[in-house]
Amino acid sequence: MKNHLILSTCGTSILTNTPDSEVRTLVIRNANAKRGALAPDDLARLEAHIAARRTELLACTNPADAKWLSAELNGILSYYDNQLRGRERDRHVLIVSDTFLGEAVGEIIRAWLGAQGLSVQVQKFAGLVTDDYSSFRNAMIQLIRWCEETLPGYRSADYRVVFNLTGGFKSAQGFMQTVGMFYADESVYIFETGSLLRIPRLPIRLDIDGLMAQYGDKLRLLSHGQTLSTQEVTGIPETLLFEVDGEVTLSEWGELVWQQSKRALYGRDLLAPLPGLRFGDGFRKSVERQRLTSDQLAVLNERLDQLSFVSQGKGSNLRGLDFKALKGDPKPPSTHECDIWSGDERRLFGHYADDVFVIDNIARGLH
Repeated sequence: MKNHLILSTCGTSILTNTPDSEVRTLVIRNANAKRGALAPDDLARLEAHIAARRTELLACTNPADAKWLSAELNGILSYYDNQLRGRERDRHVLIVSDTFLGEAVGEIIRAWLGAQGLSVQVQKFAGLVTDDYSSFRNAMIQLIRWCEETLPGYRSADYRVVFNLTGGFKSAQGFMQTVGMFYADESVYIFETGSLLRIPRLPIRLDIDGLMAQYGDKLRLLSHGQTLSTQEVTGIPETLLFEVDGEVTLSEWGELVWQQSKRALYGRDLLAPLPGLRFGDGFRKSVERQRLTSDQLAVLNERLDQLSFVSQGKGSNLRGLDFKALKGDPKPPSTHECDIWSGDERRLFGHYADDVFVIDNIARGLH
C-alpha cells in the first residue's frame, strides 16, 4: 500500500456543528480573533465549548461517527473509506488559521487522529485570517514556500500527496485548489450528496521561459522581499504583482510562479550578480573549475542572491549562508567567507570595495 501525505485545510466546523445557536454565533463572530483580543466572558464560553467538543470527538471510537463531527475528518475518513488499519505510515498536515479558534480546532483534530495511531502535524502560518487581505496573501506566500520546501521531498520518497479541501474557509480552499494543481497528486472534497469528489493532478506546465529571460533579475529581487517601483516592473503581468502606493512586491500568484521556475533559472547558468555584489576577475573561472551539476549551480546562484542582501546589511544571515569575517588575514584580498552547499567544505570568499562586495573565488574552507 502506497504511503500518503494528506494535507487538510481546517475551518471551524467541529465548533459550529452544534444545536446551540448562541454558541454557533459566538464562534462565527470570533473566527478571526486572537486569544488576547477575546472578551473574558467570550473566552470562557469558547474554552468550555472547545473542551466539550474535544471530549465528544475523542469518545468516538468508530470512524463513521467521528466523520460527522468534523468536515476535515469527513474528508480524511471518506478518502480512507472509514478504514484506518494499515495507515500508520501515512502523514497528516493540518493547515490552521492564525487564530485562537483555528489553533484549537487543529489540536482537537490532531488529538483524535493521533489516538488512532496516525502521525499528525499542525501547521500554522502567521496572518492566515480571512478578515485582512494583506495578511491573508502574505500567509499564502509563506504557504507556497512551505509547499516548495516540503512536498517535493515526500514525493521523491514515493508518498502520494493529497490535498483534502473539505474543511477550511472558502478563501483558503479556493487558493489551495490552484496550489494543488502544482503540488498535489490529487485534491479531494465531499460532494453535496456526501460522496467523495476526487480531482487528479492535471499536466499543467507554466510557460514562463520568456518571462524569466526578460524579467528574471527583477523577479529575483522581488522574491527576496525587495520592493520596486511600478515603473521598474513595467511589462511583468499584473497578476504576479501586489502594488501599494506605487511600491510593488510579488503577489501570492507571483510567488507560485517564482517557486515553479526558480530552479530552472538558477540551474542553467551562473547569473549576473544583483546590486551590491560584483564578481572578481577570476571568479567565473573559479566556478568553471568546480564542474558543478545543475542542482549545485542552482544552490550557488541562490546563495549569491542571498549574499547580495546580507553583505549590504539588508537581509538576515541565514544559517545556510553563515556570512562572516575571516580572522586575521589568511586569504588576501578576501576578508569574508560564507557557506554554499550543505555538508561541503567549499566556501565563497570575497571582500568589500567601494561599498560593493566582490566575490573573489570558490575554495576549500580554512577550518
